[in-house]
Amino acid sequence: MASYRRWDTDYQPDMAGVRGMKSGEYSKKIINFILIAVVLFTIAILWVFYKTGSEPQVLVGCVFAFVTGELWALAFIKGRKIDKGGE
Repeated sequence: MASYRRWDTDYQPDMAGVRGMKSGEYSKKIINFILIAVVLFTIAILWVFYKTGSEPQVLVGCVFAFVTGELWALAFIKGRKIDKGGE
């Protein structure tokens, strides 16, 4: 008879070996992508402001709120890993 593992809500698989990435490399790639995207977005918004004379305030606010939320979520995840004895 097969033994079944009881579902553990705190179980987190070790993702370090996935696609040959070191632990922590995934979040660094996300942060780099977000920073590049924000710089490109800022350049695009400055160009739009130059051409039209008006700034899309709601779009700018939403984009920066989303980016801030994503970075806070990554920081929270990293903090929990450190508290649990991970990297």
